[in-house]
Amino acid sequence: MARLVRSRHPLEDGGSAKGSLWLRPDFQAQFLLVLALLLGGGGAAYGVYNLVVQLASLLILALNSGRVLYFFRRGPGIYVALVILTLALPVMQLLPFPPAVWASLPGRDLLAESLSLIDSPEAWYPISLSPSRTFVALMSLLPVFAIMVLVSNFDDRQWRATFRVFVVAAIALVVLGSLQLLLENRCFLLYRERVHPDFLYATFANHNTSGLFFVLAVVSLQALACLAPHNSKTRGDRPWSSRWVAIAIGAVFAVAVILTQSRSSMALLAVVFAVSAILLMPDVKMVRWQKVVALLMSVAFAIGAMLVVGGGTRFAASLGRFDKIEDVRPAIWEDTLASIERFWPVGSGISSFAEVFEVDESLENVWPYRAGRAHNDYLEIAQEGGLPGLMLILGWIGWSAWASYKSWSNGRLRLASAAITALVMIGLQSVIDYPLRNQAILCVGTLFLAFLTYSSQLKIHRGRGDL
Repeated sequence: MARLVRSRHPLEDGGSAKGSLWLRPDFQAQFLLVLALLLGGGGAAYGVYNLVVQLASLLILALNSGRVLYFFRRGPGIYVALVILTLALPVMQLLPFPPAVWASLPGRDLLAESLSLIDSPEAWYPISLSPSRTFVALMSLLPVFAIMVLVSNFDDRQWRATFRVFVVAAIALVVLGSLQLLLENRCFLLYRERVHPDFLYATFANHNTSGLFFVLAVVSLQALACLAPHNSKTRGDRPWSSRWVAIAIGAVFAVAVILTQSRSSMALLAVVFAVSAILLMPDVKMVRWQKVVALLMSVAFAIGAMLVVGGGTRFAASLGRFDKIEDVRPAIWEDTLASIERFWPVGSGISSFAEVFEVDESLENVWPYRAGRAHNDYLEIAQEGGLPGLMLILGWIGWSAWASYKSWSNGRLRLASAAITALVMIGLQSVIDYPLRNQAILCVGTLFLAFLTYSSQLKIHRGRGDL
């Protein structure tokens, strides 16, 4: 019989059911994930909440120094190198340089003039034009690194437990968001920045981020379905291995996505459901024409449901937002390209966009609100990180593609499909928004990236009786 094996390490014993609960890496990873979902959904405007998550991750890293060394020594070489380079970019941008160096960098002429006005032309200055914001960005990578370290030697059982916690947390957020909506978002809100009474926020400040989170919650059900052991008699595995339970919970998450009224998230949800249907169809005991009919009936049912809920409901309001596609994003992107050109190829510093964008904001594109983000993470990284930032993006995309290929060649593509889907969803929303500037989504994205890496490292070993 085919069996999946992976080399073990003495440190992996800490993840077993034996030993103290608080010292188990799976419990620590789940705790950090839930904490990030509770307090990390507000973005850079709520630094104190994010700081709690970051300090917790710092404490966890201190308690797991052996695992940190294990991660660097035993982790996939390219994966570890990308982690180091990602951490190194903001660090390098924070190092002070003499005026002969920083003044020669592109886009520093206004800084040089400002320092001359206060009689400090010889002051040392880092690459980043907003060192405090870049330091905050560096701190936001601590929970990311902690999750990578903690899950680096997980097995299937630990991954199942972690995704279960994620699903349960998502259900709790649906309940919280429903209470908020019932009270027209007057109560139970963690963040009160430009709140719309008809959007479902849960523990997020941005309805687009909230919508993406529930899309990723649907993907986590897909991961659980692929991780479920066959013919499991374990009490904890039984309810989660039921396809009908997964469909019911997925329907709840789908409703939550629609109630966020995030157009991008609703579009991504349709893609996720299509992928899930393709993956689950081979397991359904039907002949080919019956599966085709079932898919067509599902599409017809979805269209009919949309027509039925029309007329004054929250669902109708959500779907009606697709009639209002006009926004200011193209104007912001146009000015961001000018800002990229100004600071190319070194960038202005990670997370400094809000401090320097107005220099290149054209008068015809000025609007009542301040553009704190580029609403396109790729353009924003190019502006803040320059050529090194773009190289890191390409590096992570390349690693994800390679890990997907390795999962396919190792016979684990079906398992890796959940991680691939989640990362693609985050990448697509990053074209029109900034999901990875949110501490909670950053941690969730890291979880799926680590899961993809895990899937790529497993191999199928076949015994004498295997075909």
